[in-house]
Amino acid sequence: MSEETTQPRSGDVFIVTLLFAVFFAYSLFMAWGNFQSLPDLYDAIGAADSTPWAVLVIGMIVPPLLFAGAMALGRGRQLVARAGILLVALAVNAQIALLLEAIARRVAVSVLS
Repeated sequence: MSEETTQPRSGDVFIVTLLFAVFFAYSLFMAWGNFQSLPDLYDAIGAADSTPWAVLVIGMIVPPLLFAGAMALGRGRQLVARAGILLVALAVNAQIALLLEAIARRVAVSVLS
């Protein structure tokens, strides 16, 4: 018996990539919303100089960086492996987003104290 490695169909690869691109785009959209609204909130409470800019910028950089990295790692692999790599990158993205949110909350609590 000969083992053949089948290449995924381009339509399947496109659908999986598009699905994960939507998830990463949503994460980027949420980070953009925080980037737009959080400085106004800090300004409203009189603590504009305490705005966690590093947290906001990192939150905007991480989703596209992880998506690009996962796409680079998944290039040329089977569809399941590619989807797995993208899923791990999405999970890491979610974990980093939660960590950044916790940091932003600590900053807000220290400013309000």
